[in-house]
Amino acid sequence: SCSCRSGYSGDGFTCTAIDHCALGTDLCDTNATCTYTGPGTYTCACNSGYTGDGYTCTPMTGRTGTARHVGGTWISVQYVRCGSGSPGACNASTAKASCTGIGQKVVSHGSNGTTEVSSLGATNSCMWSASYFTINTTMSSADCLVGISNLEWSSCCGTSSWHGNTLAFGAAGVIFGYVYSTNTGYVSSYPNIDGQHWGCVSEATAATNRSGCTTQYVACTP
Repeated sequence: SCSCRSGYSGDGFTCTAIDHCALGTDLCDTNATCTYTGPGTYTCACNSGYTGDGYTCTPMTGRTGTARHVGGTWISVQYVRCGSGSPGACNASTAKASCTGIGQKVVSHGSNGTTEVSSLGATNSCMWSASYFTINTTMSSADCLVGISNLEWSSCCGTSSWHGNTLAFGAAGVIFGYVYSTNTGYVSSYPNIDGQHWGCVSEATAATNRSGCTTQYVACTP
């Protein structure tokens, strides 16, 4: 007698790989995307604007948008105040805690990736490149993004220091950010508007503030 192996369907004499995504038999949330990974297997990822494990997705609240991974995909982010939001208070631990406090990770252009930090995949990011972002609502000119280039990363500054670029937010739905022309993920057609740098300083040292900014935010992602 013949029987199909796990992940296949049929009478044993003819077996077909099961694609739950195509069949609609996956268990992904209705606000998630199913990706076929092999016979009978798949992954679920929440769609832009939602957070969760893919099986349960809930809408992100507050100021949301996207950040560009160097591979070209855009991931969902939520912008939260870095601690109190006051300039001079946003150091590495405060940035991480601001995101872990809502069950997410802080975004860094380059990072080894940890339980507190999500890397955007850069392999060369030592010129204050923070990547590219969008936001769903136009912010005040007094608000700014602490764009992190290097946090918990063995390259550039090393894992005990950090650096980045404090940037002005763009208008709603408009790409903003900065990547140096020789750094990973540079796109010449995007606005590459520099902000206020800080570089390879102790994680206890606060991010430098840009002129006119009174409230600092960081980008978080599930």
